[in-house]
Order: sequence, then C-alpha cells, then structure tokens
Amino acid sequence: MPRIRSVYPELFTDEAFMASSWPARMLTIGLWTQADDQGVFEWKPLTLKARILPVDAVDPVALLEELSAANIIRRFEHDGKLFGAIRNFCKFQHPQKPKTRHFLPDELRSYVGLSGTPTVPVREEYDTATVKSSLMDTETDKEKEKKDNNTALNGKNGVYAFQHGCVKLTSEHFEKWRRAFPHISVTGELIAAEPWLAKQTSWFNAAAGMLAKREREAAKPEPPKPPGPPRGAMLGNRR
Repeated sequence: MPRIRSVYPELFTDEAFMASSWPARMLTIGLWTQADDQGVFEWKPLTLKARILPVDAVDPVALLEELSAANIIRRFEHDGKLFGAIRNFCKFQHPQKPKTRHFLPDELRSYVGLSGTPTVPVREEYDTATVKSSLMDTETDKEKEKKDNNTALNGKNGVYAFQHGCVKLTSEHFEKWRRAFPHISVTGELIAAEPWLAKQTSWFNAAAGMLAKREREAAKPEPPKPPGPPRGAMLGNRR
C-alpha cells in the first residue's frame, strides 16, 4: 500500500540525486511512497511506472538501472522475486509504528539505515481504493482516542460544516449555533479557542458555554455616555 512520506531539503543537494536525470529524480521520490517502512519495494518496472509516472514517456527499466548505478537503490533477489532497497531510507522516514511486508537481507540493513533486531515481514496488500493518510503513521494513541471520541459524540454520518482540529460540527448544529449567537462569529470563536477546547473532556458542551458567554458579552448595550457640561458653562468659559 502506498504511503505519504517526508521530503527533506537535504535531498536536493545530494550529489547522487543531483547527478541523476529529471525522471530518475522524480522516480526516487515516488519509490519512497511504494516502499515498505524499511525501504524495500518490489522491482516491477511497469507497475512502478503506472503508479509513479503514469503520463510520462519514459523507460522504467532504464530509470531503475540509472538509480542503481548512482547507488540510490540496490536490487536483490528473494524467493525468485526481485526487490529494491533504498539507500538511507530509514534515516529520513520515521513512522511511529513501522510495518514491513518484504524480506530484507541482513547485509542491506545498514544500507537502508536500519539498526537493531530484524523484524518479521507483515503481509500488506496494495489497495488503490484505501490510501492511508500520513496521520495513520504519525498520530499518537492519545490523538487517535480524541478523534474517536469526537466521532462518537457527533455521529459517524452527515456533512461537517466546520472542521478545524478537534472541533467537528454537523451542518445542523452549526446552523443552530449561528442563529442562536447572531452577534459573534461562531467560526472565528471556535478557531481562536481550539487549543483550549482540545483539553476539555466534552468540547461540545464547553464550546456551547463559551459561545453563549461571548454572545452575552457582545449583546450587552453600550453604557450611556456621561452628559457633557451645560451649554451655559461652556459659554462662560469663553469669556
């Protein structure tokens, strides 16, 4: 399954990368999305071209050979199949819960930047209909729990009219709040208070109370201005 990866600025000044052709440089970045979390991908030129460079008139076999000659990738064989390993992949990609689906020879562990005990590959099928977000690799358990709580609170169905961080409102709730608080910007208040709302056990109730307070403050009539001095007194000052 393809994954969203990080691109570091140092890549563009890497000598091997700079010396490669433009399609080869594009393929380098694309290979990161096709490799598993230890930097291993299946050496299938036509499949890789279809996934990474589908509209470009390039020879994927020649591009892979170019990257191999530049020592950006290294080809190896396992159980009669060809695979590729990406140099220093694990030094720049740091998923929180790494998953491996391909075999990696021990002699290539340092090549991809791995250290420690080898892990057992986990089977993971490629599915174009369910591409995971990078949040699947980086969010903490606490953040996932918070997201699940919000989903349970607001329901799993319906179009969200407002989505910003932890705040999720159905269009029905949003319209009710907008009509109930005509003197304030509901969206603006929620965005400004997001860090505070994220810490609340029940952000929906906390947000409702906060918006009601802001509405009361905004709806208060301005205090009357103190009366000025009598007109006669002003005339007397001119004498």
